[in-house]
Amino acid sequence: MTVISILDRLETKGTVYVTIGDELMAKNAAEDFAISKNEWKKLTLQFQLTVGMTVNEEIYVSVSSAAERTKAVRLGATIVSGSDKSASAVLRKLRDKGISKESSEHAVALLIRRGYIDEDAQCERIADTLLRYKRYGRGRIVQYLIAHGYPADTAKKAASSLDDEDVASALARNIENKFQGIEEYSPADTKKAVASLMRLGFTSSEIFSEIRRITKNKN
Repeated sequence: MTVISILDRLETKGTVYVTIGDELMAKNAAEDFAISKNEWKKLTLQFQLTVGMTVNEEIYVSVSSAAERTKAVRLGATIVSGSDKSASAVLRKLRDKGISKESSEHAVALLIRRGYIDEDAQCERIADTLLRYKRYGRGRIVQYLIAHGYPADTAKKAASSLDDEDVASALARNIENKFQGIEEYSPADTKKAVASLMRLGFTSSEIFSEIRRITKNKN
């Protein structure tokens, strides 16, 4: 195999396109590789690729690996552009698209370094949204974040940072919408209502504190 062509588009597209194949069967047995600026720099430190150069196994593997890492980073950037995604979720999506484990991990690490994936900030945003619009308590928020691939300690930190008054307000809205008159419920009905609210992520102490507040205001 030889290097059939090298198309430098670093200035316009930030990419170098390398075609490798058999000169005698160029149209049928050629492979095209898109390589980013950073990956190209690494390659040129190893090899001085030129058109017509013979490509051995080492060169071929290096070029194809550089192209896969380029693809992984760009796919990863696209994945996180639409909405917040945890590092593990991005890694899983890249693997699902056929990217190797090594290239997927490289892409995720690079996206973290560049700030495209910031799990602390993402968890805080998601926690605030779940509190305000879903009216989840801290416990349910932690469960949600963990289920979406975020580390448990990061999820707990984000939930803990929520304002106590906002959490109390969300609980009050839930009680108002689902359990009006809870202060007059029978013990059995109160138990059911508390269990339901706990499933939304509120603690028993938060719930009974709110019930006492409602009872006091009614009296």
